[in-house]
Amino acid sequence: MNTLLEIHTSTSTEELLKFNRFHLFRKNRLFFVILAVIWLALAAYSFYLGVYWLGALLILWGLLMPVRSRARAARSVKRHAKTNKQLNQPDEVRYRLDPERITVETVSADRTSSTELKWSAIYRVYETTDSYYIYISNIQALILPKKDIVSGSARELSQWMRDSLGKAYKVV
Repeated sequence: MNTLLEIHTSTSTEELLKFNRFHLFRKNRLFFVILAVIWLALAAYSFYLGVYWLGALLILWGLLMPVRSRARAARSVKRHAKTNKQLNQPDEVRYRLDPERITVETVSADRTSSTELKWSAIYRVYETTDSYYIYISNIQALILPKKDIVSGSARELSQWMRDSLGKAYKVV
């Protein structure tokens, strides 16, 4: 078996926050822009009608709604991180990627578990500047930080994914 890449990491609150932000806005970015434009159009109409207080309120809402959504997501992740025992006692997660499968091994003081996923079971892969998000469903993903690579190279893996996964692989 030819290993493309191996990563040893443990999920931090920072990594979860980055992923949550990415996940929240990867499909909904246009939705937030359209909503903001609608609120701003309603504000302009309010000014046209002479209802200035409503226009000002709608402008504030249109501009602050995306900021509020992002802050709310961050609070949710931080609350989850405080109550999640696995994050409070981080396990080491070892990812081994080869042309056939992804092997995920979780190692802690009291247990070890291993899972294998075939590439055909992968929903989509997104590559950011500092991580790979390998979605195994529309809402669940493996988080692979590039800084934690112990063998192989991100460049080779990216090229392999581009060639092998086609449209399921995206660089953002």
